[in-house]
Amino acid sequence: MVSKKYPKNKIFLLTILLILILDQASKAIVKRFVTSPIFVIPKVFSINYVRNTGAGFSLFGNIPNSNMYLTFLTMIIIGIILINYDKIERPVFPFISLIVAGALGNLIDRIRWGFVVDFLDFQIWPVFNVADSAITIGGFLVLFYLLRNKE
Repeated sequence: MVSKKYPKNKIFLLTILLILILDQASKAIVKRFVTSPIFVIPKVFSINYVRNTGAGFSLFGNIPNSNMYLTFLTMIIIGIILINYDKIERPVFPFISLIVAGALGNLIDRIRWGFVVDFLDFQIWPVFNVADSAITIGGFLVLFYLLRNKE
C-alpha cells in the first residue's frame, strides 16, 4: 500500500537533494578555482568568492560570533519546519522545501568552514549563492501564496 504522503515526501526530498547538489557543487568549484573576480558582464555581474560569516546577503556579519548564532538559529528553524511537516499545505510544500534546502546548504558551510561561501555578485546587491536564492525564492512564493489565498 502506497502512503498518501509519498508524493509530498518525494517532492520534499528531491527538491532538497537537487538544491543541495547545485549549492555545494557550485561552492566547491568557486572555493577551489576563483581567486579573483571573474567579470561575466562587466559592471553588472561577476563571480566573486566571498567568505560570509553573516546571514543571507551578508546581514549581521559584523556581529561577534554571528556564525555561531546563525548556526543555532538555522537548526531551530529547520527543526520547527520538520516538526510541523504534516501541517504544511500541499500547494506551499515545494516552496517550503526550497527554504529548507537553502538553509541546509548554508548550514553545511557554517559547520564545515565557519562561514558561508558566496559568489554571485550583481555589483548593486550583496554577494549571494544558490542556497540564498532558494531561501529567497521559496520565501517570496510562500508569501505570495498566503497573500493570494487570504480568507
